Amino acid sequence: MLPPLLLLLLLLLYFPPTTSPPPPLQIALHSQSQFSTHGWVSGSEITTLGLGTSLSKFKNVNVTYLSTFNYGGLPEGGVDFLIVEGYIGTLPRLISHLRHKNPNLIVTHWCLDTFPTFPSILSLDVNFFLTNSEYLSDDILPTYGFNSYFLELASSTTQFNPNLKSEEYEHIDVVYVGQYAPTKTNLIPLLHETKTYCKQHNLAFKIYGNTWSLPSISSEIGSLIENYAGILPLNDLGKLYASVKVVLGSTEIKQEELGMVNNRVYEVLASGAHLLIPLFEPLRPLQDFGVSFYTTPGDVEKILNSLIKIQNIQAGGNVKGRKLILEKHSWDIRASEIMRIYEREKLMIEGNKKLIRARIHFHSVNSNLTTGFTEIPNRPRRPSVFFVCDQLSDSCNTYTNKFSPLHESGKLNFYAVSFSELGSTTFSFNTEVDLLLILTSINSDLELIARNMTLPRSSRKGIIITNPPTYPSIKLSDYYDLLTFDNFSPDLRLYTHPNIIKHISLLDMSELEYAVLFGTLQYPKSRSAIYIKTVEPTNEGIQVGIKIEDMVPPNDGVWCLWVEEVLVRCLGDFEDQAKNFFPEEIIAKVEVTHSELNEKGVDIRGRKEFEIRVTINAGDLQFSGVANSSSVRAVYDGFYDKGGDEM
Repeated sequence: MLPPLLLLLLLLLYFPPTTSPPPPLQIALHSQSQFSTHGWVSGSEITTLGLGTSLSKFKNVNVTYLSTFNYGGLPEGGVDFLIVEGYIGTLPRLISHLRHKNPNLIVTHWCLDTFPTFPSILSLDVNFFLTNSEYLSDDILPTYGFNSYFLELASSTTQFNPNLKSEEYEHIDVVYVGQYAPTKTNLIPLLHETKTYCKQHNLAFKIYGNTWSLPSISSEIGSLIENYAGILPLNDLGKLYASVKVVLGSTEIKQEELGMVNNRVYEVLASGAHLLIPLFEPLRPLQDFGVSFYTTPGDVEKILNSLIKIQNIQAGGNVKGRKLILEKHSWDIRASEIMRIYEREKLMIEGNKKLIRARIHFHSVNSNLTTGFTEIPNRPRRPSVFFVCDQLSDSCNTYTNKFSPLHESGKLNFYAVSFSELGSTTFSFNTEVDLLLILTSINSDLELIARNMTLPRSSRKGIIITNPPTYPSIKLSDYYDLLTFDNFSPDLRLYTHPNIIKHISLLDMSELEYAVLFGTLQYPKSRSAIYIKTVEPTNEGIQVGIKIEDMVPPNDGVWCLWVEEVLVRCLGDFEDQAKNFFPEEIIAKVEVTHSELNEKGVDIRGRKEFEIRVTINAGDLQFSGVANSSSVRAVYDGFYDKGGDEM
């Protein structure tokens, strides 16, 4: 008989223990919009779809697509790697939520423009930046302490392919796809010259994209509206490019200044089409690959004559351009580069090789000042709280002690001081502080000062009320974003307007941490308001006049129009520029056609009554449906708008 140990060894050799496969790497890609929900196609959606398709080819990788109002697909356990393309108001809260789910999350923002502002982008809690601007990657982002990598855009070689030529579009010779914007260099002169040339030579010229049909820009675009063909369906872009001879391109002024080449360039070449685009220097190396440059009036005639009349180019015939994309600029190539960067960043974090040294300022309320250095993982932005107690007390120490562990673990910067220590009857604080939180009674000197302070837009005010009166003389929700009570539970309705303020109990530590780190600071409740002003029938559908107050898109999110409880359209910017130029008020007119409504399953043709609703999501992170920070409803009875009051 074999010895027991030898027997065990033989059993292990013949029947080795099974090991569970490692869990898949969860990657999420976030775009500014989604065609099926918002009704328009953004470049960021095309980019994330192309990149996601290539990333999903990697072994043991799951890819999820996210955008505003589309967070239902988030994996239960969170994600490992979040790639953001394009800024939108939900991002700060989304990143905070995902970091709460997975502390080891790695986040990157692919900086392909500076919309809405460069400070907005820099404020995102990312581990590193990708950018298609060498100037940003080499000279600017490193000065702010960020790791940054230069990475050009790319194209799918299957979604953009000469073989996708379609009878639906093959009658078009020249096309422009993109929304109208006065910030696109030489776009309007380029289009007008193209229109003239095509009309003279019996060529078909079409324009696709958002905003071209708006009445407010009719004077800028003039007769170009005759060539407008509507919004192109998301999956038709590759078919269109493969079917035409020449595609017109454009570049935003800010992108030109930063040397950013947009994705349209690579997609056109991947489709085998020729590109005609206003010149800026980073495009010059592409001149030998089917890219022609518009520089001065008259160039369109010379270039199109050469391409169409002399060279007799055909749709899909730009072989050199497609070969360049296959060899250097496909999404498969970019996906491999991004995964290498991800693995590098992961190793740097796990090995503590990339740590930043952040100065910690902590003033304890008992006047014991401690300052020092601490090593914190490479998380560029941490929320900060300025906590002011009316006077030194047990309650003051209690709340200070609640915040201290969050401060010491590097999750936030916490500044605590008593009002008496400030040494004056007024005070101010660093504009980088996210939350001014006071512990005091209503109408105290401290409360009156805080109540009347004007803070930066990104900062918020909170109050912990001591000794609350039975019947307060003011509605605190007019002045504060966070409200709680010190050991009291009075009737909140006496202190707030309905549905305006978020009441958070600071007595529960887990609730405090989530509220401060993943709610109030990173994404405060919006002060925006939205109202339906008019509802008018048109021959084609309906026109809804909407008034929006104190909203700056996309930082404050997006707003949406509903008809008969069906989400019809969401807008990141405003559909119509027919507006009062007051920063606190914008008037928008949204035109919705019967055909658009029919596609959504809504038929109001001939009806005298139907319900209309507009909502602001204001950046709220929703995982199913839409919960709104502001919502108004109106019933159109065939004559006038009966609604308009905030719900």
